[in-house]
Amino acid sequence: MSCEHKKAVPNGQMKPSGDSWRLNYVTGDLFSCSGDEALAHCISEDCRMGAGIAVKFRLKFGGMDELKEQKKQTGECAVLRRERRFVYYLITKKRASQKPTYDNLKLSLEDMKSHCLKNKYWLWPGQTAVEKSVRDTGTGL
Repeated sequence: MSCEHKKAVPNGQMKPSGDSWRLNYVTGDLFSCSGDEALAHCISEDCRMGAGIAVKFRLKFGGMDELKEQKKQTGECAVLRRERRFVYYLITKKRASQKPTYDNLKLSLEDMKSHCLKNKYWLWPGQTAVEKSVRDTGTGL
């Protein structure tokens, strides 16, 4: 993947706390990232995925029945395992026609992190795949 890193603040102006993580802004084709990197995006409980990037996720990873069988609710996270990666579906609203809230996004991100920790989904010691490559999450807020 041809990516270009952009810094949000000039070097030296941001000092992370001891228990924080770093977010890198990367441009490029989301689906050309390494096959062991997690991907995540926001959907509604009804799993419609009929617009925007959700359509691309649906076509690339399928699993609509598998997602619906998980019966996840707003604030939770549905998961598909595809080869070496997890694909996370953050449930941020009840219906596709609604708008997500920051509270529901936060809850679903916490649920995703719990899944990573429970499944020991690490890319290197001390960093979960979530911290490495949550991409295009929270659009529409």
